[in-house]
Amino acid sequence: MRILSVALGLALFCSTAAHAAPKDEARRAFNDGLELIAAGDYDGGIAEFQRAYDLVPHPAVLYNIARAYADDGQYENAIEYFELYLATEPIDRSEVEANVRTLQSRLDARAPEVVEASEAPVSSGPVATASELAELRRHAEELSALAEALAAREQAALDAPTAPVVDEGEPVVGVEVPIDEPVGLEGALVEDLFERVVVTASRYGQDPLDAPSAITVLTAEDIAMSSAVSIPELLTRVPGLDVMQLTAAQGDVSARGFNRRLSNKLLVLIDGRSVYLDFIGSTLWEALPVSLEEIERIEVIRGPGSASYGANAFAGVVNIITKTPGDPANDNVVRLGAGTKGTLSGSAMLSGREAGMGYRFSAGYDQLGRWARRVDLAERPDLMSPLDDQDVSLDMLRANGQVDWRVGEQGFLSVSGGVASGMTEFVSLGALREFYLEQDNVYARTDIGWGRLHGRVFYNRLDGMAGNWYETVGGTTTAAELRSDVLDATVDGNFDLGQSGNHTLLVGANYRYKAIAWGFLDADHTQHHVGGFVQEESRFGPVLVNAAVRVDKHPLIDNPIPSPRLALVTRLGEGRSLRVNAGTAFRTPTFMESYANLYIATDVDGVWANTLGDPELAPERIASVEVGFLEQSSDVFRGELAAYGFQVDNLIDLSGLDTSAKPFDGFDDETGSYIAGTSSFINEAPIFRGIGAEASAEYFGIDGLDLYANYAYERIAELEQDKAIGRATPRHKVNGGATWRTPWTLDAGLQVSWVDRTVWPIRGFDDAGQIVVVDTDTPGRTIVSNRVVWHVPLGERRLDLTADAWNWLADVTGDVEHHPLGQPVGSRYHGSVQYRF
Repeated sequence: MRILSVALGLALFCSTAAHAAPKDEARRAFNDGLELIAAGDYDGGIAEFQRAYDLVPHPAVLYNIARAYADDGQYENAIEYFELYLATEPIDRSEVEANVRTLQSRLDARAPEVVEASEAPVSSGPVATASELAELRRHAEELSALAEALAAREQAALDAPTAPVVDEGEPVVGVEVPIDEPVGLEGALVEDLFERVVVTASRYGQDPLDAPSAITVLTAEDIAMSSAVSIPELLTRVPGLDVMQLTAAQGDVSARGFNRRLSNKLLVLIDGRSVYLDFIGSTLWEALPVSLEEIERIEVIRGPGSASYGANAFAGVVNIITKTPGDPANDNVVRLGAGTKGTLSGSAMLSGREAGMGYRFSAGYDQLGRWARRVDLAERPDLMSPLDDQDVSLDMLRANGQVDWRVGEQGFLSVSGGVASGMTEFVSLGALREFYLEQDNVYARTDIGWGRLHGRVFYNRLDGMAGNWYETVGGTTTAAELRSDVLDATVDGNFDLGQSGNHTLLVGANYRYKAIAWGFLDADHTQHHVGGFVQEESRFGPVLVNAAVRVDKHPLIDNPIPSPRLALVTRLGEGRSLRVNAGTAFRTPTFMESYANLYIATDVDGVWANTLGDPELAPERIASVEVGFLEQSSDVFRGELAAYGFQVDNLIDLSGLDTSAKPFDGFDDETGSYIAGTSSFINEAPIFRGIGAEASAEYFGIDGLDLYANYAYERIAELEQDKAIGRATPRHKVNGGATWRTPWTLDAGLQVSWVDRTVWPIRGFDDAGQIVVVDTDTPGRTIVSNRVVWHVPLGERRLDLTADAWNWLADVTGDVEHHPLGQPVGSRYHGSVQYRF
């Protein structure tokens, strides 16, 4: 028996269906089908293949069903499924069409064999004798043998499918990768059809067992059964990530410590395109031009990633990978939702394929109410707000589009763009710490590839107005216009070295132009950044060696900045691996940290402080070592253990108040304010060391039931004094959850997250206008959330009715602040109607 997987089998690695059932059940069904076919039970095996397709529909499964029918001699059924496969516009159309012609010739050659003497047409002429009929059968057999021989010449199309190369969420490109022998029960490719492949750790597709870094994947199924309405809420379940909400529109996320207001140590990508705001180094998640319905999966690197991505991949990388345009697994979706706390949402996504072109277009609207009002303007006549609606934290319209074309047999062209327009609330510096940003955030992007070469150019632009949510009546305003422009170009390629294919070389270069015009800075500024990277991956028996280095040149730093990484991954039998890696990463100073010149109100009426940047700041640096074990040998269980240590220096923070430096002789005639002194961004002198451990497990051995749990521990201390000053990082974090897909078109989900208490050093001002630092305790918190989804069957279409209860435990225990300066976070109840067609 021979079952060969089609080229798009690898594409299925990286795509997940929008249906509720996960790949795990589909993989079990597929493997059961392989076993049945190996035992000669083709009908039973094909039935299991069909069940796998119902769970996770993908063209590659149609191809394998067709091959099973062909091997069983059921040529008519084989042709039917090959034609269903061809209707998906595959990249190997010509080869499959040749297969269909081969099967049709076999059917035609069979025709004479079914004519018996008793069924011969009645004729007035002579009737064939038994010997003549036997001679006719002999000739028919010879013709059939000849047809088989001719078909064998075309059989190579069945035996040499192609496999696409996948690069960091980019459009899939077919590259000829011959498969030398049929893939049967032991064939890794077919068994891996429903496995997960990650692209972020090495910038190209690979088995998670071979990844050089600790990585977590959140799939479309995870998103569909989560009660989250934002990406930070989704990321709460990832071990080692610190997630806190300061406002309903501001979720701050960091990996393995050092979280803060406007967190700046995590690189955030959408399909490999950086989306952090260069002028502050942070990501305003709710201002991103992407909706949850568009996301195929989210890959999270836990640990430094500068060896692959350069600056700002300091503590980790989050790569949001959207659904492939025209993928048959994509449903067209229209969704409307509403809930408590002023929650409103609506979105639509349309995806399709025409000939060699795939497209995906989407639009959406999101509104989130504020968790709380820090100031009641009715009771504070001395304050006012430039915003009309005091109850809305987020008000955002977004639109997105992508069109992909195939170019020849191994090339592609992709054009995409999007916009997010509206208002978002965030917490930053100053006594009046709540800020707003009214923005038009636009991007345009072009990707082109040929074979293993890939080029990408994108342009990010943000126009807006930023300022304090509250201002003093008759006082100076902090509102300032803002324009940020980023132009980024990257070219890279990966190549197999040697005939054995055990060596893969990745090389690339990057250029980034940044420009900023903002009233919070001393002037307008532009910067030019360049970088180059090389990675070599070699396999020596069970050991995989991944060595990478990237060198970046920052315009304000004299010497180039190298970021090396070395990882050794050893396979411990089937489905298990042990990983040891070490590397460094860095974060360059932002425009704000380099060029700031703004005045911040203190807690004392009429007293302000001048905040200044420093263009001579050194980059923050981290050196890290990690040991990890990954268990994926079972169809019903996955597990991971990781332990790590790191050292950090040159952290950038604000200095104390220098009262000897008082602009305007200490008094500003224009604003009528007293300037108490200046505070500058500096590199902190202490060196910090941290240790941590993470453990995670997933169980899906019962059809319809998925369970997960993870735990993270971390301790950060100052090197010289060896005291735990990193108390702002939770010492312990626990997550767990379950998803139940019932037999009654009803699905239910439960997520629980517990975070240990933290102590934050909060800067303030005393009565004399001097800066003081007060340790402020934030209690531990438990967030319990539920989702129930009713799938209303409408033939080939479907209506999903969803009810969510997020953080409902807060109605019992009370609202909790995630940060001393954040708003108390309460419960949110939300319902939605979603139509799939």
